[in-house]
Parts: sequence; structure tokens; C-alpha cells
Amino acid sequence: MVMRRQLIVLGVLLLTLLWGPPVCAAALSPAEATVRLETIVAQMRRLRFCSRDSCRYRELSYSLSARPDGAYQASINAVIDRPSTVIDTGRYELVLSDGRWQLVGGEELTDVSSFNFQGDRYEIESVYSNRSATGRLTPERADSNILSGYRALYYEVLQNGIERLQSPYSSSANTESVADEVNPSDSG
Repeated sequence: MVMRRQLIVLGVLLLTLLWGPPVCAAALSPAEATVRLETIVAQMRRLRFCSRDSCRYRELSYSLSARPDGAYQASINAVIDRPSTVIDTGRYELVLSDGRWQLVGGEELTDVSSFNFQGDRYEIESVYSNRSATGRLTPERADSNILSGYRALYYEVLQNGIERLQSPYSSSANTESVADEVNPSDSG
């Protein structure tokens, strides 16, 4: 049995060497991956994600690294402006999969809540309750009352958590909301 497993592993390694690495790992150069990540960050600067104009990202930064398998991963860190008594923060994790950036998780910390996300699943803990709320982001709930930057990033910048490859200001209904909410003072 052990010999059979070793032969299978050896066969897979040989096939990988002959036909190269998976397509998703070799799809983009580091420069291309960085440019596309910077496009996502620029779109995040334009987002407004609550009923007040003040709910927005500021002080966005990112880090990009290559995994041992050659695929890229990135972290985006943000200070979030919300009506709050303390500074809210967010951290979002992305991986380059099948040639597109994909949002795989994140967290947001506010003065009264902690939001944790894994893909389209969330858990919210609040100081007002001794229970956490869990659920799943779905297209039908894109306008739900979860006023988080993650939800806005998931649906408005990305398309269900996956990078849009068309122009960020195309006539698509999902991208118009980002373009319409540009604040002229937010140019830097």
C-alpha cells in the first residue's frame, strides 16, 4: 500500500514537471498582480458603505507575497471611518486564484463589534449581546443591514468576492455605484 502511494506521488510530480505548474500559479507576473491589486485598493478608497458619507476606508495599505507554490496572496489593511468613538480597523485577505484576485477572509474591529469573515460566511460579535450572529453573504442580501466594508468590497468592488476583469467604470450596474460615489477630496 505504501509503495502504491509513493508511485502515485511520484507520478503526479513527474506530470507536474513535464507540463509545468498549475495555470493559476503562473498566470500573472509580480508586476501584473501588483497593478491589479492596486486597482482594487483604489476602488476601495471610493466606497461608502453606510447611510452616512463618512463610512469609508482611509489609510489603506497592502502587502503582496508569493506562496511556495508560486501563487500570490495579499493582505489589505485599512482604517475605517465610521461614526464611532475609537478608530475602526479592517484587514482583508486575498489570493490570486485562476488568474483573478479572490477575497478569502477578513476582519473588522469597531468600538462595539467584531466582524469575522471567511469567504462568504460571517460571524459578528457585539458588546450589546452575549451571542454572536452568523450567516452567509448572498446576492439577495447585497443590501442587507450588515454595514461592513467587507460586504461592500465583496459585492461592489469585487463580483461576489472575485475580481472583476472589466474596467472599474464600465456600464455594469454593479460598478456604477462605486463610480457614482467618488468624493473629489478623496483623490489621494
